[in-house]
Amino acid sequence: MSAGRYARWALAGLGVLLLVFWVIDSVRSRAAYVDSTPQPAASLAAAPPVIRVAFDHALQPASTLSLVYLPVEASENDIARDVEVVSRLASDDVNRRTLEAIPPRLGRGLYLVRWTAYPSPGGGVIRHGSFGFGVGVAVPPDFAGRALSLTERDSGRRGRRSTLLCGVILLVLAALASYRLSLNAQ
Repeated sequence: MSAGRYARWALAGLGVLLLVFWVIDSVRSRAAYVDSTPQPAASLAAAPPVIRVAFDHALQPASTLSLVYLPVEASENDIARDVEVVSRLASDDVNRRTLEAIPPRLGRGLYLVRWTAYPSPGGGVIRHGSFGFGVGVAVPPDFAGRALSLTERDSGRRGRRSTLLCGVILLVLAALASYRLSLNAQ
């Protein structure tokens, strides 16, 4: 076998291997948002005593909820800031699928709930998400740079996309090498 044939098989083999890794990572479990109190983009008359977010898979105790105050109108005296909360798995959920945070008394304004959901020890993909709600104010629509509706994403999403792209590129290069070898053989 010539060096060109070895290179073609090596490119194809690496491409297939990367695609196998991508498929395996794509089917790993993910704890996706199911429900919450308050609901995403809700406008509340009074502050909620507890913030809860439920998922469709069990979570590790390291999973967290955090809360950020967002000013209704940006000014020097009213800036975005983290709100101190106690975050934990909900004690009344035996399936360990609910995170809760106990906030201090919340004043009028917009709030952003953010979470990091670590999958159960059996493995899976870490998820991040957020949504906003208002206390005594209407929640404005999303715009570039700020989303108050529900958003979720996987940790490492770019890496998985890169793995897929590299696998496809390697297979294309292997096909081009095969085509070139067939032209040279004629």
